[in-house]
Amino acid sequence: MAELAPYIFQQYFLDNGEVNNAGTITAYEAGTVVKKDTFTDAAGGTPNANPFTLATDGRTTFYLESGAYDFVIKDSSGNTLDTKEDVQGGSGSGDNSEQSVATIAALKALVSGSTAYVNVGGYYVNGDGGGGRFYWNSTSSTADNGGTILTPDAAPGTGRWYRVYNEPVDVRWFGAKGDSVLAGSSGTDDYTAISGALAWVNASAGDLYFSRGVYLIGTSFTVAVNSKVIMGQGSAFSSATSKTITFDGLLDCGLQQAFGTNIVASFGEDSIEQAFPEWWGAKADGTVATPETNATDNTTPVQACVDAVGVTKVKFSIGTYLFKGATTVTYRATTSPVGVKLTANTYIEGSGRETIIQSSGTTANGCVPIAADSVDNVGMQNLSIDGNATAQKTDGALTTLAFGVYFWTCTDVSVDNLWISNTSDNTLETILCSRVSYGKTYHFVDRNGTAGGIGGGPQFEDCTEVSVDSVLGDTYDDLVAIIAHSTDITDISIGTITGTSQNARALFIGQSGSAGTVNRTISDI
Repeated sequence: MAELAPYIFQQYFLDNGEVNNAGTITAYEAGTVVKKDTFTDAAGGTPNANPFTLATDGRTTFYLESGAYDFVIKDSSGNTLDTKEDVQGGSGSGDNSEQSVATIAALKALVSGSTAYVNVGGYYVNGDGGGGRFYWNSTSSTADNGGTILTPDAAPGTGRWYRVYNEPVDVRWFGAKGDSVLAGSSGTDDYTAISGALAWVNASAGDLYFSRGVYLIGTSFTVAVNSKVIMGQGSAFSSATSKTITFDGLLDCGLQQAFGTNIVASFGEDSIEQAFPEWWGAKADGTVATPETNATDNTTPVQACVDAVGVTKVKFSIGTYLFKGATTVTYRATTSPVGVKLTANTYIEGSGRETIIQSSGTTANGCVPIAADSVDNVGMQNLSIDGNATAQKTDGALTTLAFGVYFWTCTDVSVDNLWISNTSDNTLETILCSRVSYGKTYHFVDRNGTAGGIGGGPQFEDCTEVSVDSVLGDTYDDLVAIIAHSTDITDISIGTITGTSQNARALFIGQSGSAGTVNRTISDI
């Protein structure tokens, strides 16, 4: 007779916290390299392959015969993750020290103390991820918490079933199903199960793991300081109505959608270092050559990321993010939709020139890719802006604002390593701003270098305390323009300007309207 393998070996994780999808386990005679059988059934009638492969959620159930085992656990690429040595197999004696049941309900229905260990196949049904290995603690009177400590149905004053585990707490242990959809329109309300798991994790400053599935919540909840939520691959939250998840503790989540319809995420001071737009459903699936062809409009998910409480840095990955624009900005009676509208104290960071923020490729949907209006402490670095000027401007007449980036009445603005192209107006427009610091910026006309185009480099209007390290480009209009409309421009420092202007100058300094004065320092042109 075989017995169920100790539960601590029944789910496996990679070093980054993700489940060991399609990893392998090889079983050996202890202390040797001779393979030793494990079994698919408690009777020991059907051997497993050796090595055998883990399921997509990193789980497996297997039985051991008598004798001692060594186990080698590897990932799907064959890299060794861990070894377990001298694991004792079944006694074959048929005693009542251990037995198996199908569900948590069946466990609770057992006669109190009838067996020392019980292996449970699932919470509701076998294999649903909520099962595990339990031992009988005859002296405990701790309250039933729904997942790791269970009181038998007979409700004895003392005696509880305790779960055996050494991995992060899985929300399915508490009865969560994760059977909803991102739109939040169907499925089981998992709030009760999640809140029970959170109460246990929050009290012990532990980790709570969400496996693949969409978890519907009918009530807002908070992850406490010193606790951590780990979002497994393919896991997310949704709700039928607006609900808030507050992360005062840590969030560990990869590049995947974690927040579905009606979920509002709020972050504490130290809960995340940076937020990824993918958490809200953004996709870098656009192409520069054929904008909008099978591409996601990222306006709504990225704006949700920027607007989330506690987000100070938005991190974009390599790829092309298409925007059609939603909220608007106005420049001298011309109003335009905006792809990303920055909020105060928010910084955008890409992964280099291959991160592309792209305006839509149609006139009806053209937008300013990034803008900030009357907010402070904003900026961006390490990314490209594609304005799709062909759509923004027709025969020299502006149909929408056609800037690449637009800052209006902002204080403490910083930009570095920014590549901007295909704008039919100035690539980087900065108006009525103060304490502006621009590092290296690159500006190119590309498709708009034709008669009637006015694509130029960065332009500063009525700004103070401006520092520009270097400007490099090939534009149709001025490479750099400094203009005083109605306010004196003071403390302008321009470093190196390199490149060509097809129809104007490397640097233009002038006045317009009720002219102010320009006080500037130019290092090298």
